[in-house]
This record gives sequence, C-alpha cells and structure tokens, in this order.
Amino acid sequence: MAFFIILPFVAALQGCDDGDETKEKPVLNHKNAVEYYVTTTKADGKVIVTTKKDIYSNFQLLKTITTVDTLPSLGTETYEDEDDNGNKKNVTEPIAYDIYFHSEVK
Repeated sequence: MAFFIILPFVAALQGCDDGDETKEKPVLNHKNAVEYYVTTTKADGKVIVTTKKDIYSNFQLLKTITTVDTLPSLGTETYEDEDDNGNKKNVTEPIAYDIYFHSEVK
C-alpha cells in the first residue's frame, strides 16, 4: 500500500525561506493516501502543534483525525541579520522545534 505524505508545514517558528519560489507543488493523488498537515503556533510561552490527518481510499475522504499537543517553549535566540542595503541589526526569534516524519510499510 502506498502512502503519500504531504507536509505543508510553514516554518513560522524557524523564520526560514528556501528562496526558490519556482518549485512546482506535488500533484496530490487521493486514490489511497494519508495526507498530513502540521501547524505550529506560539501562545502564552508554549508551542501548540496541531496535526491533521486526512485518510483517503478510492478518491473518497474516509476520515479526518486532528490532534493538538502543547509543548514548552525552548526560549529565544538572538543573531545579527543584514538587510539588502547592508544595514545590520540584532534579531530575536523563538527557538524552533525540529519536526521529523518517518513512514514505513510493513
């Protein structure tokens, strides 16, 4: 059984951008698929991770499962950033959790 995992995870906590906006998005095939959406939100010194899982069979949405986890904040980090004009300034951002997905068929 093939699983397709689509992760439209916006790196809001990481504040990073790969700079390549010309990449094409993958074509979704909902014949038999599990589709994941992960979002992170900062609130009251905590990190809220919301995971939504859509399960498809024969192009039909069978089930949607949503879970919400609250994690402690990892604090902030400060670094020096330079704008396009060469002006430097200190930027403070929250430290991001790394999110990994593992998929295996048994």
